[in-house]
Amino acid sequence: MIKSKIKYLHYSIIVVFFILIIMGCKETKPIIPLKIGNVWVYKSEKGYVDTVKVIDTVMMNNETIFVSSNRHSSLPKYWRIKKDTLYCSDYLPTAKLIKSMQILIDFPLKAGKTWKFWEDHEAEVMKREIVETDAGKFLCWKIIYKDAVEDNKGTYPWIVYYAPGVGFIKTSIKGIKEERNELIDYNVQQ
Repeated sequence: MIKSKIKYLHYSIIVVFFILIIMGCKETKPIIPLKIGNVWVYKSEKGYVDTVKVIDTVMMNNETIFVSSNRHSSLPKYWRIKKDTLYCSDYLPTAKLIKSMQILIDFPLKAGKTWKFWEDHEAEVMKREIVETDAGKFLCWKIIYKDAVEDNKGTYPWIVYYAPGVGFIKTSIKGIKEERNELIDYNVQQ
């Protein structure tokens, strides 16, 4: 009788231990750390450096919209996180248009997951990869945004390597060499 209680206790401890391990493996980092003052610095293959910085917030429909600036554009970008989804827009959405923002990342991520990021354009999560840049080594999700860019020669996919808690580590537009960028430095607060 005592042996069976000890055996039961032993198995219970093992089960609790594995549950704690599994719960500890869940990603708890924010989708992307959007706080005023957070900065990401990217370098293109041609050597151009671009700094992206969160500069402000705007309240709309009781939601916080984050505003970022970058050196290559005089226009800001607008970011919104709702229910584990990261939205983005090139213009400040009105209260009626807030739902029309592009879906950049739709959590939870897993290989093979797809979603519509803009009208009829589809994004697909490919796999996790370790990506190393001048900013460090990151465990990233590779996401392909199909037919994201169009020019007079055709449409091209936008390929993104994204690390939870940091942001976009490496991006490229397949078929356009000068459109490859990678993170070279960042300073973010969670």
